[in-house]
Amino acid sequence: MLLPALYALTLLVSSGLLFFAQPMCTKMLLPVLGGTPSVWITAMLFFQAGLLAGYAYAHAGSRRMGTALHGIVHLAGLGLAFLALPIAFGANAGATQHPVLWLLGTLSLTVGLPFFLVAATAPLMQVWFSRTGRDPYFLYAASNLGSFLALVLYPFVVEPYLTLGEQSRVWRWGFVALAALCLGCFVSIRPWRALENARDVSAACNSPAPSGFTRLRWVLLALVPSSLMLSVTSHLTTDIAPVPLLWIAPLALYLLTFTLVFAQRPGSLRRAGSVSDRRIPPMHRVAVRWLPLAVLLLAFLYLSEATAPILLILVLYLAGFFWIALVCHGELARTRPESDRLTEFYLWLAVGGVLGGIFNALIGPLVFTSLVEFPLMLVAACLLRPGNWELNGTTWDGLPRPSDGLGRPSYSPFTHSDWIWPAAIAIVTGLLGFLTSSFLAPLASSPSAEMLMAGAVFAGPLLIFYCTHQNPLRNGLVLGAIFLAGAFYSGVHGSVTLRLRDFFGVHRVAEKDGRRMLVHGNTIHGIQILDSLEPQGYYHKVGPFGQLWKHLGDDRRLDRVGLIGLGAGAMASYARPGQHWSFFEIDPAVVYVARDSGLFTYLEGAVEINAKIGVILGDGRTSLRDSPGKFGLLVIDAFGSDAIPMHLLTREALQLYLDRLDERGILAFHISNRYLDLEPVLANLARDHDPPLVCYAAEDASREHPSIWIVMARNEADLGFTNRYWEPARTRPDLRPWTDDFSNLFEAFR
Repeated sequence: MLLPALYALTLLVSSGLLFFAQPMCTKMLLPVLGGTPSVWITAMLFFQAGLLAGYAYAHAGSRRMGTALHGIVHLAGLGLAFLALPIAFGANAGATQHPVLWLLGTLSLTVGLPFFLVAATAPLMQVWFSRTGRDPYFLYAASNLGSFLALVLYPFVVEPYLTLGEQSRVWRWGFVALAALCLGCFVSIRPWRALENARDVSAACNSPAPSGFTRLRWVLLALVPSSLMLSVTSHLTTDIAPVPLLWIAPLALYLLTFTLVFAQRPGSLRRAGSVSDRRIPPMHRVAVRWLPLAVLLLAFLYLSEATAPILLILVLYLAGFFWIALVCHGELARTRPESDRLTEFYLWLAVGGVLGGIFNALIGPLVFTSLVEFPLMLVAACLLRPGNWELNGTTWDGLPRPSDGLGRPSYSPFTHSDWIWPAAIAIVTGLLGFLTSSFLAPLASSPSAEMLMAGAVFAGPLLIFYCTHQNPLRNGLVLGAIFLAGAFYSGVHGSVTLRLRDFFGVHRVAEKDGRRMLVHGNTIHGIQILDSLEPQGYYHKVGPFGQLWKHLGDDRRLDRVGLIGLGAGAMASYARPGQHWSFFEIDPAVVYVARDSGLFTYLEGAVEINAKIGVILGDGRTSLRDSPGKFGLLVIDAFGSDAIPMHLLTREALQLYLDRLDERGILAFHISNRYLDLEPVLANLARDHDPPLVCYAAEDASREHPSIWIVMARNEADLGFTNRYWEPARTRPDLRPWTDDFSNLFEAFR
């Protein structure tokens, strides 16, 4: 009893360290690249590659080295990796020019060796445990449970109380504890008695090798939930609720499904190549049966661009993803090999995980102009769903396959009807989408009307999709046809004129009701009435920013204005002849849309009246620090979808802004947000500064696009507000000031 507990504890600690490191390292890197979800997705690719490398090392070592030699090598490696701790990141040169390469390179040099060895610990410990003659697969459930607990505890227990430096030191001592546990496991198997050599270990593989088809299916079953996890993460944190905290939720559910399916009793699971037990676990049978319903739900939410009610939408997306991952991972557990093929099995799972990460982090942004990965993975999940046949001639439930009486199967997965159905559905869906967008879209004036429009287009085709669930091939092809034909439906923001995608997200320029809009996720970042330079949306002349500009009038401080965040360039409509405006923008796609595409003319209009407009590409804080001269007004208006990058709201960032301001300069923050109350965050920073700063807030909630603004100055006389818009900003004594080393989003939720 003590031996399984020792190994389970070792895997619990190793997996906990792995998934403690992921949010910690990603949060350390967020300030460099503006808080975009792609930082998390690229970091996930690195961690998946680290898992693959660790599993490959464990597999090769278990085959080519004896237990004694492999154990000594692994323990020595852990000692060497300790010298690279605690985890800390240095300079960020070249980060914004080549963000993906910079992220992968920085993570490799900083945390690569410790993460590689921790990742290898889980399969290696299971190999050692199998030497005792016991089934090791329950340890995989313990490993994923540790990962799940680390992810769940991080935002609730770790982040609110520990700075990043303290977290790094905790991780280092956890690494020491892991090394001690590995030493205990090594001693427990008494390798000096066995002294296996490579030939002895290779000869221990007595079960038949899995076929090429089986290996390919393992890879695909691992790839789909891996890619879908990243797609759901990107979609939720860009289009639904742009809060970095949500990055953890899909990964936690992903790991929980592994825990559930591998924690089942081994006797209830049919092994690959074994015919002794064809019973299917009841939980897996239920999950497979209702998979089409989960896919149908996610498909409708995605096609309709539903965003409200926000809590319900989040729950439905996460529940649908959880169900699909449960099916894919349940199939992996059902077809797992005997324990002597354990490391190879994990290696193919890691290959699938890495391929999913590569598809989302590298291929997707280069090949697609929208988040196509999400619908593609839904289609793939349908195609991989177990059908009413298997290669061994039985149904999925282990019964004889139906035949035509002559020994031939009554159903072939490749018939002409399987291709006719998708074609017909594509034509019907396309026509419905085109007609609705052309004739009914102008009548939709509310979110509920827009949902009814989407239901009119997609409800019928998706119902037909569900009716084909008994045939996985036809089911997947019909769903793919619906997604393809859905391009004829313009969606809730109107007809799309331009669509761009890069590391920082997907940007659309849409036209509706005589207005042109720049949309990132479901958030509008700029509006222009065609053939007009009148500022709209958050920057309207009767809103807080317009009132601030009216209050300042001809103040000489406006001769030099700095702005972090460009959007569509709407604020440039306030520029006057002779003034010098400097926009700092991290996203090249936004610069193209606002300045070079010809779709928005705010910047062009400012230049025509002899205002000097400059656009500096790069991270706002870095570019501002390196810019010459000082500003009389500095505006912080940076957003990724609806999320404001946290590193622009810290004590260190505030000090940088003050350093770049004139003595009488004014700071203005645009903090409109549907989910976070950022007014006390900034008010506390102003109060915490030495000497304290004057801080006022204003909110305009009466318009279609309500906005909240904060202004700060060193002295009351520098503001001199007398109108009804501005009042002293609210502070919260219980709210700890945010720094580059500490921030707590939970405290700021509305």
